Amino acid sequence: MKADGPGLVRALYDAVLDGALWPNTLQTFADRFNSSHAILAVGSAASCAPDVVWAGVERPFQELYARSFVNGNNTIQLAARREFQDEPYTDWMALPDGSFQRSAFFQDWCRPQQIQTLLGAEVIHDARGIALLGLGRPEPYGDSELSVFRKLMPDLRRIMGLRLRLFDVDLQRARLRALLDAVSTPILLTDSACCLLHANHRAEYLLRAGGVLHISQNRLAAPTEHETDMLRRVVRSAGANNGGASLRLEAANGTHAGVSVVPVHADHGWAEGSEVCVAIFVTGSAEYAAVEPSLLTALYGLTPTEAAVAAMLGRGDGLPATASALGMKTSTARTHLHRIFDKTATQRQAQLVALLRSLPRRAVGAGLP
Repeated sequence: MKADGPGLVRALYDAVLDGALWPNTLQTFADRFNSSHAILAVGSAASCAPDVVWAGVERPFQELYARSFVNGNNTIQLAARREFQDEPYTDWMALPDGSFQRSAFFQDWCRPQQIQTLLGAEVIHDARGIALLGLGRPEPYGDSELSVFRKLMPDLRRIMGLRLRLFDVDLQRARLRALLDAVSTPILLTDSACCLLHANHRAEYLLRAGGVLHISQNRLAAPTEHETDMLRRVVRSAGANNGGASLRLEAANGTHAGVSVVPVHADHGWAEGSEVCVAIFVTGSAEYAAVEPSLLTALYGLTPTEAAVAAMLGRGDGLPATASALGMKTSTARTHLHRIFDKTATQRQAQLVALLRSLPRRAVGAGLP
């Protein structure tokens, strides 16, 4: 076995930049050491759980590891942490008295997979977080393999340090998405050409309805060509950091909305890889004032499709428009309507609409769908 350092290190850097490459890259790393199994666990100080990548480990054993051993409560990892910080180790180095083979980790996880020996390192374990890289196979690891691993450690530390930084960026982005989804106002993020980057749950509902805003040829559009031109001019101006503006849009069915356009700097982490990001806030629209379908499911036992039909009817859409928006025939929507009548103890569409408009917009304390 030879180190082939440059090629392996290059592959590891590529995986940092494209997370989809990690499984194959980890397998390549395992192959360099003639190993049947490998694990890479990376967790930043801000995260609750590490991100784990596997090579050669079947799902039941991945799940067992996550339940029982991922937090470092296995014998060999605890011993290695005390004696081999920043250095690679084998099981016979960390537990020379053979206690590794008597541990629950070996008996429950290693032995059923024909893993008899381990080689690994906590590449990083400091205030930034932890990055653990481990290998396993039936035959013992020798000094030459330890030497190769040791030579790779400086590059591995740099690579895993970068992985931790990107892990924190991903975590921040996920938290920002969750924050947007918790807001009851529709919020859309676009680039300067009005191509959608992100929509919170309320905005997704708004776009599905297709009234005051919709997607046309992969770009955000308004009800009329004139309003679309205005919206795109304002977004383009905001994208050039010329400040924001507000518009009033009106759909063919009479619903209307106020749209506020605000520039967002990409270094805030909102831009999803785009150099320019614009936030669009939609206010005052009956489009998103409809009852949440999840509330109708909870109150009346409506199916998701029945709840969607009822919600759109409740905000004033007719049956043909509702059917079209939901991608079904009007006769199918009418069948759903009769089932809704039965479940809500109503007899006419006007009676159903009155019932729906008397309800809260969503369940108290409930998350958005």
